[in-house]
Amino acid sequence: MQALPHKLSDQDRLKLAKLLALTASDADGEALNAIRAANRFVTDRGLTWHEAVGVDPSAKIEDDPFERFRGGWRGATELCIRRGQRVLSPWEFAFLRALKGWAGEPSRKQKGILYVLVSRVVASGAARAA
Repeated sequence: MQALPHKLSDQDRLKLAKLLALTASDADGEALNAIRAANRFVTDRGLTWHEAVGVDPSAKIEDDPFERFRGGWRGATELCIRRGQRVLSPWEFAFLRALKGWAGEPSRKQKGILYVLVSRVVASGAARAA
């Protein structure tokens, strides 16, 4: 994926990073408000997310984000179930349990949610105990 020059000042990038950090809150309302505030922050500057982070929107993502987990997306799901107790909500665990029993390939939306969850579990350090 080709990187493009970002269009945010260093100060704006710092503010955006702080907003995005709030999306990890255990309080769903706070996390949702942070997501909406980040979207407003980007659009108020007349930018798209691609422009804000400096990536080419026409670039294809070739890598499977779950390939580093034994068993692919199923392995990532198992890791979250086993190690995510302190960082995931009851709704997120219900989603993971449903995904664990999924017969086919998850939808793009389901994979997106799983990616966010596994990223949180890994970032929390809980995955290191695995």
